[in-house]
Amino acid sequence: MSRKPDFFIVGGPKCGTTALARYLSEHWDIRFSSDKEPNYFCKDIAPVRSSRIDSDQAYLNRFFPGIEDAREKAIGEASVWNLYSTHAAKRILRFNPDARFIVMIRNPADMAFSLYSMLSFQGQEDQPTFRNAWELQDIRRRSGINPPGNWSDISVLLYKDVCSLGSQLERLYDTVPPDRVLVLSQDDMRENTKRVYQRALGFLGVSDDLRATFPRTNEGRKLKNSFIVKIARTRTAIAAAKSLKQTLGIKTLSFGRPDLVMSSETRAFLSREFAHEISKLENLLGWNLSAWKPTAPS
Repeated sequence: MSRKPDFFIVGGPKCGTTALARYLSEHWDIRFSSDKEPNYFCKDIAPVRSSRIDSDQAYLNRFFPGIEDAREKAIGEASVWNLYSTHAAKRILRFNPDARFIVMIRNPADMAFSLYSMLSFQGQEDQPTFRNAWELQDIRRRSGINPPGNWSDISVLLYKDVCSLGSQLERLYDTVPPDRVLVLSQDDMRENTKRVYQRALGFLGVSDDLRATFPRTNEGRKLKNSFIVKIARTRTAIAAAKSLKQTLGIKTLSFGRPDLVMSSETRAFLSREFAHEISKLENLLGWNLSAWKPTAPS
């Protein structure tokens, strides 16, 4: 086994990793896995679309065919549950001790609500409101019982845990030398995509390709009809859509989930719930994240 993937976008979910992975995969000196999210290293959870690969060689054969002849300077993948996993970073380092890690973060309040929206559309979450799902977290953690029809690990539905980015980054820094970790913000990505993209290229040691356009991802037409939504979010439909996209070589089928709007009350609640995690991020990164923190009552 000679050439191996050398960089890993490890998370977090709903933080802009799909867009970053797409842009990087289109650079001539970067090779990406055949599937954006192999989820090979996060063995302690079973996220949606996880693969059943039981050896490093099988992982390479499945997601990096012909890697031994690769000429690209950087080879990587983007399994966004690896940051949440308690074991993935250590397993990645055992696989490749020189691995580099890219982390994308987002306001945990927005991240948690967006995750709920996605899982609801996929049929993984059966609670009609975000607050209902939030209040069920302790019961779900203790019981380990999934909603009917759910095919992922119950830990995916523990929104507080999934979105505790400060604790997750702290654990990553305890495992990986900080100079081999690049943290990027979805806020910065939206404000100046090119600058964030160039930071990633510099971190990976590849030249700037002078890319000037950055199409938005995951922003298709929104489904309105509730009957169609119900059909589209079944496991069979999601698997069929994924297969069709791979066959056609396209990124999206140009429709998306219905928009869910977070109320100001829910935002204020989540800002309080994640205040400690945001402070951890500030301390670890030296960033000012005051915009993410709860505002004092007027």
